[in-house]
Amino acid sequence: MKIYHKSDFDFILPLLDCDGKDIGFPTFDFSVRLYTSSKGGDYTASCIDGECVNCYDDGGKLHIVMDSHGLGAGMLHAEVFADIGDNIYPDKVRNIAFPETLGITLVRDKGDCPFSVGEQTLILPVMVQSDNDTVTKAVKRVCDPILALKADKSDVYTKVEADAEHDARIQQIIGTAPEALDTLGEIADKLKADDDVTKAINDTLAGKANRTELEPYQKTTDADNKYLPKANTHWEELVFTLEDDTEVTKKFLVSDV
Repeated sequence: MKIYHKSDFDFILPLLDCDGKDIGFPTFDFSVRLYTSSKGGDYTASCIDGECVNCYDDGGKLHIVMDSHGLGAGMLHAEVFADIGDNIYPDKVRNIAFPETLGITLVRDKGDCPFSVGEQTLILPVMVQSDNDTVTKAVKRVCDPILALKADKSDVYTKVEADAEHDARIQQIIGTAPEALDTLGEIADKLKADDDVTKAINDTLAGKANRTELEPYQKTTDADNKYLPKANTHWEELVFTLEDDTEVTKKFLVSDV
């Protein structure tokens, strides 16, 4: 196909994988650098992060629009750069670069057609759609780490089970409380309205020792009777000799009874 080099034109560029299957419009980031043998610079069509420039999705095919391209005369070449996700690479991306000469020639005289050129096939050195073992292993490399983060369905509560467990725990908290006092709000109202109950609770709490007061009398054994009584106790000092012959003195509170 010959086109006058100053004309705008467009063409569809089907991308095939290694098995010759059309991969459709790429789902990965890509750019296509177009150039000729002349010193006329180059022209780029790309789609990066969903933003396409000088190309568009034409029914699942890559349609490139050569608008004021500025290329000189000569055979049209395409160099495709694609970023395809692959976990075997440190940056999780496999960069594909592939040059191809298209069946289009830009000429200095009248060309065959100044408008749409049709399709120009380009094969990428990548298997995107295939049932072979290589791709199966590649999919497993990507999917297995993700699946490993998922909980097994048999190990988690369904919504119905979670609601039932929630209701059961609430009932445990309520216990045998009367209906009139089975919420925190009802208990608070009762305490606020009944000074005798509030006073009795405060008096009981006032007679209890706080943690700071009890620390000197704490025992290291006997979980059922954790603290020694304040009366009938005395302090004893014991001297321990360490492996390096250093002596260390420790004080212990000992019961007299």
